[in-house]
Amino acid sequence: MSKDLSIIIPVFNANKYLSKALKSVCKQINKKNRNSVEIILIDDYSKDDSKNICLNFKKRFNFIKFLRNKKNFGVSKTRNIGIKKSNGKYILFLDSDDLLEEISVKKLLYEIKKNHNQDYFFYKSRIVGDKKIDHNQIKLNSGKNFLDLIINKSKFRATCWNYLIKKNYLLNSKIFFKDARIFEDQFFVFQLLVNSNKFKIINKSIYKRRIQEPDTLSSLVGYQVNASCLNILKDFLRFIKKNNVSNKNLKEYLVSRINFLVNQFLINLIICNNSNLKN
Repeated sequence: MSKDLSIIIPVFNANKYLSKALKSVCKQINKKNRNSVEIILIDDYSKDDSKNICLNFKKRFNFIKFLRNKKNFGVSKTRNIGIKKSNGKYILFLDSDDLLEEISVKKLLYEIKKNHNQDYFFYKSRIVGDKKIDHNQIKLNSGKNFLDLIINKSKFRATCWNYLIKKNYLLNSKIFFKDARIFEDQFFVFQLLVNSNKFKIINKSIYKRRIQEPDTLSSLVGYQVNASCLNILKDFLRFIKKNNVSNKNLKEYLVSRINFLVNQFLINLIICNNSNLKN
């Protein structure tokens, strides 16, 4: 059955905050909108109580779809599974330790119905416990290209959960997450921004994020970080090789992403052992 909105939540060892994340969404889904929204929970072979939490919520709410990976695939492949299994016209990614703002589902459904020709929407966020809105370096005045709106490209955070994305746009443009354990958003978000100028800025906070903690989806260091950095760098370099990068803003953005990945690579290189270095 077709939906307007699919909320994809990858889960891995998330029992500390998972219930809070799910409650922040489920309490917003009611009789008026329950046929328009689905939650897709994908347990990436967790070793804690995450699976039971997911199953408990699935029993309580019929708009929840639950999947469990046969082994640990990582967040990239898990999100890709969610994209393919989703029935929503638009997709939102929620990390299992984060929250949605109150009435954000209502706001997003309104935007989907009013502006259904947009390929993606960018929205603001806040850190949990902080009232200050994080604009993520995006200015409000209009521009033909999303990259024109970024004030400081080096400080811009390429995070997939800042976007509400049309599923057909992802499928038609063949935009999926690359096989990386961390920083998987970097090239994914880049593809979103450069493949379409049909977007809208939602000048409201929709998402509440937590500062990274141990055992969360992105708590990796050392070799796995370096392997991911190299894989994503290769994607950016392939793009540069295939395309004429003459636009100033595009060039600046690419340099900012390459600098970010190289710096992360060097930081994590010092904690790699000899076997890691050889690999």
